[in-house]
Amino acid sequence: MVAPIDGALQVQNNLREIYVNGSQATTLINLGAPSIVQVQGGIYNYTSTVAATPSGALYTATYDPPITEYIDGMIVSFQSPITNIGPSEFNAGAGAYIIYGLSYANLQGNELANGAHIVLQWKAGSSNWLLIAGGYSLQVGHAMYSYQAPQWGQILAGNNAMWYNMTSTRALSTTYTNSYGKPISVVAIVSNDTADTWFDGYVNGNQLFAAQVPYANNQVCVPLTVPNGETYEVINAGGGTATLVYWWELY
Repeated sequence: MVAPIDGALQVQNNLREIYVNGSQATTLINLGAPSIVQVQGGIYNYTSTVAATPSGALYTATYDPPITEYIDGMIVSFQSPITNIGPSEFNAGAGAYIIYGLSYANLQGNELANGAHIVLQWKAGSSNWLLIAGGYSLQVGHAMYSYQAPQWGQILAGNNAMWYNMTSTRALSTTYTNSYGKPISVVAIVSNDTADTWFDGYVNGNQLFAAQVPYANNQVCVPLTVPNGETYEVINAGGGTATLVYWWELY
């Protein structure tokens, strides 16, 4: 037995005794198995399953002894039966809750590897699980300083971006806001029935591009790069009748 420390509570193998100033203050007591805060170790067995839900995958681990309450900071682990392909939840016995990555965002896929031992921590304030170990796709927070990796969402054309034809939902001389959560590229193809007219492109009210129509009914291109949250518009800066031919956005 380890020598007692003055004023310390000794807990070993579910046995407890209290020493005060080097003297035994209580007799040896058998605490039994923990019932609220479960400490997962060699004597805590479990089985894990997974099921599909409308919001993603639900991983469930059935522990023995069972977990009946989640306590802030408690850590549990389980073996993932399949690899996740997107947002996921976990139920350790006291209800299913969303799993967040280290950047406090929904899982995107491949974080919970098939056969890997996943380690989660309960966050009582936000009522969610935080993935702290066990995956092979590490979620990185938004880069703010040097030596940090940017997320795809912080990169123009990142995260498998594609060009989308937005012609039917866009109009000239109308202000739009980039609410995609990342930078986007905009390309407007325009024409005017009058020669020597102009089209201007604006981002956040600042003119960043001007395109001249040298001949009547010629088509010109107005390209813009729009940071997340900023406004953008293309206006007919001259006379004549302007036509929006195409409007494309890369996001």
